[in-house]
Amino acid sequence: MIRSFSRAGFQVAPSLFLLAAFALGLSSLAGAQDIAYSLQNSGVETTAAFSANTSSTQVDTYAYAVITDYTLWEEGYWVAVEGDLYDNGSLVDDSYQDNGFTSAKASLSDPINLGHVYGILATSGVCWWEDEGDGFGYEDCDAPWTQAYLYGTLGAPSISSISPNSGIIGKSGTITVSGQDLIDPFTSKASAAITGSGVTLSVNGTPSNTSVALNYSIASNAAAGNQSLTLSSRLGTSNSEQFTVGYPPAVVSNVSPSVWTAGQSTSVTITGQNFGTAPTLSVNATGVSLTLNSASPDGTTIQATATVALTAPSESVTVTVQPGYAGQGFYCVCNGQPSTGTDTATVQPVTPTPQITFNGSNISGTTQSVVAGQQIALSVPTPSGYSIQSQSWQFSNQSAITGGFVNGDCTLGTQPSASAGSCEAGDPNLTQNSLTFYWVNPGDNGETVTYTYTLNNGQPASATATFNIGGPTGTLIPAEYLQTTDSATVVTNPTNASAAMQMQNSPRLSTAGVVFIESASLPSTGKVIWVQILNSVTNSQLVQWGAAYTPPSSASNQLDGVYPYPGGNPAYTTNDSPNKYLYSLLGEAAESFDATMYALWDPVLPAGCTPANTNASTYKSTASTCTSSPIPLGSVRWRWSACAINQGVPPNSGLPTSPSWVRQCGPEYQYSGQSNGYPEWNSCSTSENGSCQ
Repeated sequence: MIRSFSRAGFQVAPSLFLLAAFALGLSSLAGAQDIAYSLQNSGVETTAAFSANTSSTQVDTYAYAVITDYTLWEEGYWVAVEGDLYDNGSLVDDSYQDNGFTSAKASLSDPINLGHVYGILATSGVCWWEDEGDGFGYEDCDAPWTQAYLYGTLGAPSISSISPNSGIIGKSGTITVSGQDLIDPFTSKASAAITGSGVTLSVNGTPSNTSVALNYSIASNAAAGNQSLTLSSRLGTSNSEQFTVGYPPAVVSNVSPSVWTAGQSTSVTITGQNFGTAPTLSVNATGVSLTLNSASPDGTTIQATATVALTAPSESVTVTVQPGYAGQGFYCVCNGQPSTGTDTATVQPVTPTPQITFNGSNISGTTQSVVAGQQIALSVPTPSGYSIQSQSWQFSNQSAITGGFVNGDCTLGTQPSASAGSCEAGDPNLTQNSLTFYWVNPGDNGETVTYTYTLNNGQPASATATFNIGGPTGTLIPAEYLQTTDSATVVTNPTNASAAMQMQNSPRLSTAGVVFIESASLPSTGKVIWVQILNSVTNSQLVQWGAAYTPPSSASNQLDGVYPYPGGNPAYTTNDSPNKYLYSLLGEAAESFDATMYALWDPVLPAGCTPANTNASTYKSTASTCTSSPIPLGSVRWRWSACAINQGVPPNSGLPTSPSWVRQCGPEYQYSGQSNGYPEWNSCSTSENGSCQ
C-alpha cells in the first residue's frame, strides 16, 4: 500500500496522493503502471514514482521533472531533478540528473526489504544561463524549487480471514478474502491459489487492497480435506488460510418401517440427503442394532437391517446417520450444525402370554372341571429367553381355597392325627410361579385364577384359568337324630357292678344315642370323613368316705379319641353313645357332655389311593395315601347330660352290697347345625373312645 506523509517540512496533500496512488486501472502485469505522485509549480511538473519494475527483491524508483510552460521552453530554460530513496525513514540512495533538456529523470534501484516503508523524494528546479559580467555563462538552478514525495509499504499480501472457510464438493460459491496488500499495487489485480485438486478460483468484480471476492467451483471428484488458500503479487505470497473441501451434513427425512418388533430382524429403508456412499449407522437403545446393507450412489437412500433383542423394552430409538464416502475421510461443511442426521423408531416389545400349567397342560383361557378337595398344583414356566421380574396370582374368591388339612404345626405335606393335632394350612404364596391349593366350595362354577408377571422387558402380561368345582351338593350340614324323650337315657345292669348310664334309643339306631347322617348329595366316589371334638365333658359323683376311687378325666376342646372318627354303615353315617359307669361305691353320678361332630369330604384322588380311616372295632387309624385333602362340609354341636342315684345297700355297711341305680335327672339335650370350617385340636381325650393315636 502506498501512503503519503510529510518529509523535510514539505507536506504532501493526502487526497492528491491517494488519487495518484490508486487510480491505476486494471491493466495486466505486462502493462502495469508506475505508481507516481506529481506536483505543478511555476510551469514545472515534478514526479516521485515507484516503477512497475519493482519486484519482491528490488525496488525501482525515479524522480522526474518536465517543463510544462511553453514560454519557459521558448526562453531556453531547462530542468534538473534529484531523487532521494528512503528505507524506513533512512536515506539509502540518491541520484541527480541535469542534462540541459526540458525534462530530467533520476532513477534509483536498490535491494528491497519486504514490509519496509519506502519513500521517494523528487526535488526539481528550473535552470538557466546567467552572465555575471565576467564574460562567462553560469548555470543557475536555484529557483523555483519543487518537491514531490511518495511513500508506501512494499510487502506481500496479508490475509486476516476468509469467509466462508469451507465449500461442498460439487458446489460453487464466493469467498470473501479480507486483509492488507491483497492486490498488486501496480496492476490492482489479485492472484489467488489453493492447494489440492478439484477446486478452481477466479476473481469476482474489482478487488481492493483490503478485500477480494473469489468465485470458487469444487468438482464432484474433488478430494475432501483441508486445503490452503493464498493470494500473491509481485511482492510475494500471503499467509495461507485453511479452506475445507467437504460434504454437507446428513439429513434424515424418514425411517421406514418405524416400528421394530422385539426378537425380530426388520429390513429398514432410511431416506434423506447427503448420506454419502459409505455412511455409518448407530442407535441409542440397549438390545437394538442397525446394520448397513447398502447406500445409494446419490446418498439419498440407505438399506439396513434392524435387529432387536427378544427382551427389548418398549422404547423410542434414535437412528443416527453419519455421512461417509468410500476411499476418503469425511470432512463436514456443517456451518456449526451436527454432521449427523437423525430420526426415531419405536421398539414394539413382545411379551408372551403366561402358560398356566395344570396336570402337564396349558390351561390358560380354558375352563377346567375339578372337584373340591382335589389337589390343584399350578405352575407357570418362564418364557424362553426371558426372566421374570415380578409375579402374582389372584383368585376371584380367595376364601374358596385352602392350603389343606395338615398337622398341628401347619406343616405342608403332613396329615392330621390324634397325637399330632390338626391345622388348616394357610393360603399358598401368591408371588411365586407355582402354587398348590384345594377348592373348598363344591358346586361353584366360574371360579377364576389369574396369573400376572412382568418380564425383564418391563412389560406385564396375564392369563386366567376358570374352574368349575364339583363335589357334594345340596344341604352339606349333617343331620342328627336323637331321642327327645326320657328314654334317651338308659341305666343298664342297675343292680350289679357293671351298671352304666348311657345315651341310647336314637330314632335311627336304638343302640346309639345320636346318629349323624351326611345329607348332601354325594358323588359316587369319595368318602365322608368324620371328626368329633369334645368341647367339654364333665363328670361328678358322690363317693363313700374313704373309698378308693379314681374319677374319670374330663375333656376340654380335645379330639374325641381318634382321627378320623369311626364311620357307620353306610360310611356317610356315624353315631355316638356317651355313657358313665356307675360303680357300686358311688352314691350318685352325673355327666355333662358337649361335643361338635364335623363332616368332611375327601374326593379320594388320585384313583386307587386310600383315604384316612379308623377301624370301628379296633379304633386303629391309618393315614391317607391320597394327594387330595378333606374339605369341611358342616358340623353339628350337640349336648347331653343325665344323673343317677344308687338306692341299694351301701358298701361297708356290714350287709351284702346290693346296688340299685335309677335315673334321677335328664336327659337334657341340645343340638344345632353349623357350617363352620375345619376342626382343629392340639390334643385328644381318652375319656370316651379309648387311647389317642
